[in-house]
Amino acid sequence: MVRYNEIRDGEVAVEPPPPTDAGLVFIGRIRTPWTDRMMTPRQGKHDGPICKIEIFDPWVPAL
Repeated sequence: MVRYNEIRDGEVAVEPPPPTDAGLVFIGRIRTPWTDRMMTPRQGKHDGPICKIEIFDPWVPAL
């Protein structure tokens, strides 16, 4: 059974930024070849272009 604050094997805890009132913290970015919303397809395809998910520090160890 897992306890509320238990860190399991293979998991890593990171210290989040200090909380703010209704703040937003980005943990990463998605890079695509599209530069315009109108060019972006509504549905992706398996054979579509290569896209990249970039995770910022300190979130890398946690993900």
